[in-house]
Amino acid sequence: MDATRLLTLTGPGGCGKTRLAIEVGRSASGSEPGGYQDGVWLVDLAQIQDPRLVVQAAADALRINNQAGRSLESILFEFLHPRSLLLILDNCEHVIDSAARFAEAALLYAPNLKILATSQVSLDVTGEMEWLVPSLSLPDAVEDPSQFSQWMAFAAIQRFIERATASRADFSFTRENAPAVVEICRRLDGIPLAIELAAARVKMLTAEEIAERLDDRFSLLTTTKRFIHSRHQTLAAAIDWSYALLAAEEQQLLIRLSVFAGPWTLEAAESICSGDPIAPAAVFDLLSRLVDRSLVVSSPSGSETRYRLLESIRLFALARLSDTEQSVLHDRLLAWCSQFALQEHLHLHGPRQIEIVRRVKSELPNLRAAVDWAMLHPAPDARLLQGLWIAATTSWPMRISGHLETSRSWLERLLDASKDMESEDWIAARANAHLALSRQYWANSAYGKGKEQGLASLRLFERLGKAGQVGQLNARQDILINEDTVPPVLIFQELIKGFHAVGDQRGELEGYIHLGNHYRLRKELEHAEANFKQALQMARKLQNSQFTGLACRELARLLMNQERWVESFSLLEEAFQNFDALGFTQGLVFSQTDMGDAARRRGMLDQAETYYRRSIPFIDRSGIQWHKQYVCYQLGIIALRKGCDENAETCFREVIFDFVGIETPEATAYALRGLAAICASTDPYRAAQLAGHAAALYAYPEDEEW
Repeated sequence: MDATRLLTLTGPGGCGKTRLAIEVGRSASGSEPGGYQDGVWLVDLAQIQDPRLVVQAAADALRINNQAGRSLESILFEFLHPRSLLLILDNCEHVIDSAARFAEAALLYAPNLKILATSQVSLDVTGEMEWLVPSLSLPDAVEDPSQFSQWMAFAAIQRFIERATASRADFSFTRENAPAVVEICRRLDGIPLAIELAAARVKMLTAEEIAERLDDRFSLLTTTKRFIHSRHQTLAAAIDWSYALLAAEEQQLLIRLSVFAGPWTLEAAESICSGDPIAPAAVFDLLSRLVDRSLVVSSPSGSETRYRLLESIRLFALARLSDTEQSVLHDRLLAWCSQFALQEHLHLHGPRQIEIVRRVKSELPNLRAAVDWAMLHPAPDARLLQGLWIAATTSWPMRISGHLETSRSWLERLLDASKDMESEDWIAARANAHLALSRQYWANSAYGKGKEQGLASLRLFERLGKAGQVGQLNARQDILINEDTVPPVLIFQELIKGFHAVGDQRGELEGYIHLGNHYRLRKELEHAEANFKQALQMARKLQNSQFTGLACRELARLLMNQERWVESFSLLEEAFQNFDALGFTQGLVFSQTDMGDAARRRGMLDQAETYYRRSIPFIDRSGIQWHKQYVCYQLGIIALRKGCDENAETCFREVIFDFVGIETPEATAYALRGLAAICASTDPYRAAQLAGHAAALYAYPEDEEW
């Protein structure tokens, strides 16, 4: 307000524009410096249906009467001219042109006048400053209910608690209902009106019951309080007020946009939402108008702009789609997502890698909606085929961004649904999907399942002949890395030659990393170092962030074993930077634990513990639970070295009992050995038993550190 004479608060219905304007007015006392000597006046335009009555509404608010022979407008401007006051023009959207003309003229006639307007669309006059009223602040998605006391610092949670307590005096925010309250506020996008209507339902329902019923939010979120304007008595009425102000084509586009389950790009909207009566070229203009009216939210995302609907507006619009329109639009979304995934997959391992991972992560809600549509409505077969290609081609970026379990579930379910499909198109899709699933299992240490999927992939690629040549090489490499024995070095060397012959540089450099690891296991350290360096050189040249980070990591670990600390830490730093830029949660886990290993081996136990504990949130996000076993074991070793036997025992028992289904016998073996160390001095017989069990599980070399 200090920077402009006309400020317009914009935002969707129910976001708190009026309440904020009134609070601003209350704080602007004429007795304070910078205040308004002639007061603050509220002009409520909500009840005005005729745009010609805007001036009359302002005159009524200022208690100005008509005079014979003079226009009301001239009387009003004469009154305003000498005065210093703030005029609040509330709810301008339905009379926007008249309100804009009035505001522009009034500011011209009255040099000491300021206007604060509220509207779903800006007045669009010279000198106007627009301020989008934000939703109430929200916590992130519920992950740890023990943090519920911290959630009370967020405005949305505070508003729910205030209104719930007003409706039911014995309501309290507890550890038990906190996740439900957070879910309610998040699903209602932090919109004050929606949260207040939901909170009022605690008279009849628990917070958990309210959260369960939010899919039918328009029936749930109503009030009959007489002092509330009719359009704010139900959530549906608040949105319907905005919807009714749209032109027919704007309404049509808003309805079609509801097919998007998450943010979308202009390109996607033009492709999916155009069609009679909306031409593709008209989508941009119509979308701009919806953004101007606060019904669509736009925000920059990297080098592109993404758009989204608040969830309540989306559900309101979705309810207006006929079954036929829903089917057509979901088919278009599925086709667009399939094409998007295939195109991005072609450039996945080059300089655009970081951008592609970001784009796939941004599109994940829409990809999920498309895959769900394909699985729920598999006829015709083309839907299922498109869904399978989406699952296969997005599996790597989804694993990189921490969505391994979602990707694995898609692949498993779609492969099961398509197991009898035998045309060449289906064989190609199934081969790639089995290959992708093999790598997802390998990433989570389910090596037996990984090998099984690799073999299934290889058989299908072999049926494709020459067209499946690259796939065969990748499948063979996946089978080898899932083996429970160390394959001969010669096999990897032959695979590397094969990748080089067909020009698959990604497969080739991955082969060098695997070959380096095999040389490391054979204690042929010079050969291991040479292969890791070759992989790193290729990865840097390709500008492949993932493999640059992985090659740096493997080389650093090799050098750590030789106590070449300066070189290894430099490589670990480079690995961290690449993983961080990529958003590779699994890589960030490795970075933290590698630093922990280095600190532990140098006797810096407190620093090592810090690194290990920092890795745990990344592990939980990435889904690689086998690595949590490793961290638990190392925390047990640190506790043991500090003399904290009770803490060490807790950690070792976690390794053994808390990771059922993960095929890592070496983890159990090392934890048993740790338990043996704890009881060695007090119960030698028990210690010997535990050590024997460990040796039977895993024949570890005496000099190996797990």
